[in-house]
This record gives sequence, structure tokens and C-alpha cells, in this order.
Amino acid sequence: MSIGETSNYDRINDYASVRISLARPQDIKAWSFGEVKKTRNDQLSNLPS
Repeated sequence: MSIGETSNYDRINDYASVRISLARPQDIKAWSFGEVKKTRNDQLSNLPS
């Protein structure tokens, strides 16, 4: 590695380059796939008392 060149590790620790943003509902729908057949609540309600 030459002088002035940064490694991937250095870039990971560069917090000034981190950006967080919100996704549009259309984007979230585009990422999803499949069908929900059971929810977490369905599984918890079937536990023995």
C-alpha cells in the first residue's frame, strides 16, 4: 500500500462517511417477497399455559 492510500479497515472506521436515511414505502415493498403464513403472535399464543 502506498502513502496516502487508505485500507478498507480505515474506511470502515471513518464515521464521517456514514449516512442514514429513511426508505420510501415503495422501496420497502420492492425489497419484500413471499407470503407471511404465521406471525410471531400466532406462535406465542399456542404455548402451553
